[in-house]
Amino acid sequence: MDIVSRVGYLDIADDMQAVLSGGSTIERSVSLADGKSHYLARIHPYRDNSARIDGVSLTFVDVTNLVTAEEQQKVLAAELSHRVKNTLAVVSSIAERTLSDGETKENLIGRLHALGHTHDVLSETGWREAGLRELVSAELSPHGASDGALQISGPPVMLRPQAALFITLALHELSTNAAKYGALSVPEGRVAVSWIITGDRPPQLEINWQEEGGPKVDGFGVAGFGTELIERGIRFELQGEAKLETVNGGLHCRILIPANPQNVTFGSAGNRQD
Repeated sequence: MDIVSRVGYLDIADDMQAVLSGGSTIERSVSLADGKSHYLARIHPYRDNSARIDGVSLTFVDVTNLVTAEEQQKVLAAELSHRVKNTLAVVSSIAERTLSDGETKENLIGRLHALGHTHDVLSETGWREAGLRELVSAELSPHGASDGALQISGPPVMLRPQAALFITLALHELSTNAAKYGALSVPEGRVAVSWIITGDRPPQLEINWQEEGGPKVDGFGVAGFGTELIERGIRFELQGEAKLETVNGGLHCRILIPANPQNVTFGSAGNRQD
């Protein structure tokens, strides 16, 4: 009880009993009452010569320096994110005041806003990762698609910062085009976005964007900046590939990027994907 009063480990008796009963090691992060010292508490079973559990062993490892360093890193990451967001806001303001009203101005500001939103999502995780489903939903939701117009499906996937930024830009170009000229420009149009992990040597993340029910697309003319942004960005920044084509008169985009630790993680804590 003296230990409990000093480190605030109120569940220590329950944890000891759980280890005695189940035989599995339990670890907890605990701190002194003043909050200045931090420890990793570890309870593991003590076994006799017959391998029967005869008690428990409790150790405290001082991790104060590690916790302090992590807190400082969070502060620095938050400050960096704030500065980057301010810079994007300044660039948007300059574009707003410099460029004449028109599609070029609208497209540039839209891309900057897409980057800004992705920065916000990454900031929430300390610039570690962002949920793919969240990024897809964020780019499609502003276009006011009716119920049933959007289909989003795929396993829980989290993207690392660079992958999140360039996938967001690709999704922004596709959703903007769909709202202006494609499936989301008419009430009966539909957009399906899905992703899977395909292959194993090496594995790849495959994202498919398919439009149906919109104005018929017979082919592509001269590639615009949006197309170049999708294809070149995915190829050179993520070492993947992006292919735009027409399927049954609707735009289809297939994006492939390596599902390596530099780009992708799976099932991360806090991921809200189904």
